[in-house]
Amino acid sequence: MKKNIMKKNIFGIFVSLVLLVILISCTDDISKIKEIAQKVRVEYSECSGCLECINDFNCPYDAIKIDERTGTTYIDGEKCVQCMQCINNFSCPENAILIKSDIIAPGNSAEFSAVSDTLGRLEIQFTAPGDDDTLGSAYRYELTLKDQNNLMIQTDFETPLPNIAGYEENWILNELPPEELITINLQAFDEVNQFSETVSSEVLIQGEYHDEISPAAITDLISNSFEDSLKLTWTAVGDDGLEGIASRYEIRYSENEINDSTWDSAIEFEQNIVPSSPGIIEQLFITDLPEQINYYFAIKTFDEEDNPSEISNNTIASIIGDIIPPADINDLSINSISSNSILLSWTAVGDNGFEGTAFSYVIKVHTNNITEENWDGIPAVEQSITPQNAGSTESFLITDLEPVTMYYAGIKVLDDVQNISNLSNIINEMTTEIPDEIPPGQITDLSAIPSETEIELIWTAPGDDDYEGTAYQYDIRISNELITDANWESNEQLPNLPVPLSAGTEQNYFVQNLELGSTYYFGIKTTDDEINTSNLSNIVNSALLEDTTPPAQISDLSALDTEDIIILNWTAVGDNGLEGQAASYEIRFSEDEITEENWNGADLLPNPPEPAFSGTSETYVAYDLTPGINYYFTIKAIDENFNYSEISNNAQAEIHFDDIPPAAITNLVTLDEFNIFSYRIKLQWNAPGNDENEGTASYYDIRYSTFPINENTWNNASQFSNPPDPESAGTLQTCEITGLTGGSIYYFAIKTYDDNDNESEISNSPGGKIVFQINHGACHDCSQCIYDCPEGAISDVGPYKTIDPDLCDACGNCSCPWNLIKLSVVAY
Repeated sequence: MKKNIMKKNIFGIFVSLVLLVILISCTDDISKIKEIAQKVRVEYSECSGCLECINDFNCPYDAIKIDERTGTTYIDGEKCVQCMQCINNFSCPENAILIKSDIIAPGNSAEFSAVSDTLGRLEIQFTAPGDDDTLGSAYRYELTLKDQNNLMIQTDFETPLPNIAGYEENWILNELPPEELITINLQAFDEVNQFSETVSSEVLIQGEYHDEISPAAITDLISNSFEDSLKLTWTAVGDDGLEGIASRYEIRYSENEINDSTWDSAIEFEQNIVPSSPGIIEQLFITDLPEQINYYFAIKTFDEEDNPSEISNNTIASIIGDIIPPADINDLSINSISSNSILLSWTAVGDNGFEGTAFSYVIKVHTNNITEENWDGIPAVEQSITPQNAGSTESFLITDLEPVTMYYAGIKVLDDVQNISNLSNIINEMTTEIPDEIPPGQITDLSAIPSETEIELIWTAPGDDDYEGTAYQYDIRISNELITDANWESNEQLPNLPVPLSAGTEQNYFVQNLELGSTYYFGIKTTDDEINTSNLSNIVNSALLEDTTPPAQISDLSALDTEDIIILNWTAVGDNGLEGQAASYEIRFSEDEITEENWNGADLLPNPPEPAFSGTSETYVAYDLTPGINYYFTIKAIDENFNYSEISNNAQAEIHFDDIPPAAITNLVTLDEFNIFSYRIKLQWNAPGNDENEGTASYYDIRYSTFPINENTWNNASQFSNPPDPESAGTLQTCEITGLTGGSIYYFAIKTYDDNDNESEISNSPGGKIVFQINHGACHDCSQCIYDCPEGAISDVGPYKTIDPDLCDACGNCSCPWNLIKLSVVAY
């Protein structure tokens, strides 16, 4: 119906339009035709089908106006009057045809703001107006920017199309002239060029930011001096005072105090420290400055604009360097003297006092007393001694001296930086009258005694002069070939030789690290303190003996028996008898006494321990032996050459069979419980032990039945599947038996087992019954009925639990409130 009315209205409008056109045509008044035609508009947004009139009514294409930006399409009546027929053909709604001009201008742009907080950047925000005041979408915007001289400012900014009314517009314009006060004008236009009021605003465009705030001055600069470095420490400041992070430090040093007037002349220390956040402790180690010079240090802090802080406080430090000299030698002594030499001896000191190793010695000898005052005027003795570690014994032979002359000697010690000790104690001695030209006597009784691991050389010490006095040193050589004077120097010299003793004393030396199967030759020469050398000794040869010595017999083997294992104990023997360390053990056992004859037939125990040093206590644990059998145990020790010791003493032991069962439980009870919420009965008892009432049993077997349980009925009773683990003897234990029904008396019993499955006797067999009870105080005498009623006698009826008198005569017609009926356990 509405559609027909609309068609009639549209048709009427159309007829009126045609008549108007004819009338206007008749008057030939072109201006009136244009005026009336402009008042007719078809809104495409209301009638999309109108576009088809282009083909159906042969309208020129430009008669259809499509405003792509606003989304509307209308017919220009001036271009195609007959196109209006499409209104009926395509059933456009009535509101698609406007016969009046658009007289409502766009609304004003609300909540307008313009801000510039970044270099050359302008941000404009406002709420979009509508095409008709605050409805629809405007057709376009017009934005103008003018400087203080009212001249237009040109930008690359393209003004966006208007959004729907109420939408927030947000525009950003860049590359505007910095620090320029500009005027912003904004208007909105509709499609017939009606416009809103102009919104204006003045904005100062942001220019470059200049940071003029310097970092704060550092006020806590401190320093520490070390032997090979110095350390500066301070607290980081900020980029702006104490805020932000600074850009760099400039550290300067000078031998004079640093202030504003001396800063530029102070030396800058090159460093690349990146400042930390304010309040963080900064550190700098400096190593490449001259030692033992006091320097003033100060710091300036710079930000990224190179704004400097004020000069920090000054701090003084130096690289101390090695200033500790070696200790003084105070035990310089003379070991021997000749007509032209003195043998000095002393204890080495350190690099720093008595620590470390010194660098060199300065030894001076003179015929006058040596003092600090005349030290520099006395020439040093040429020598190339390399000091040993502090505490070592040092010696030096001073030669080319005059006979029968009093000589004084002293030493100073230098470290690696030429720190020098004080003068040592001064010793003096007169050289002998007659030069010693007599060499030590020839050793003629050198002998070699071999063993399995070394060869012992034995000889009688000669003297300093032939066979008198005490020689200075020995030189022993070794070779695989015969040693002679001709090949003496080419043979190997043995190390760590003994010091010669007085003439006639027997001396020895052990030669080790030799190869088995090789023959070795040995010879000795002796030298006195005048470097007079004896003739070559007699030459001996020898070779290591083959190892045929077995370990000693183990004689203290003992065996300790328990229920599960047997523990063997003995004392370790050696590789050779009771000396050294054996290589392995063989431990055997048998049910008969073990002898050398049946040793190989006895069983061998696995994984014996590796032998310890002779005299050490040893232990071995034997497992998996049969209880009740008396076993014999013996051991043999073996060395690395498979020499076996004699068989040890026999030790006997037996693993005892555990035949003691756990005690029977005698205090098993069922616990009375009220207001339980499932069909269960709790048992309680005291745990027995593994052996009677001692230890801890292995497991429980709990049974239950509706008849009393004894040995005759045990196997017919039900077994509870989840018993607790036994605890130590005497511990109170409980267990809840679940899956029961109400109204029946259940009987319970327990057997206990140990780890050898020894079984206890059956426990006592208490009973328990799950019943319903009625609160006697609230329901008079009804409580007695519970003990006689079967389980089904109580049921839910409405808000009560009712006891059925047909199933439980004793209950009568009692109806107790539901909360007076309780599920409980009664013990029997």
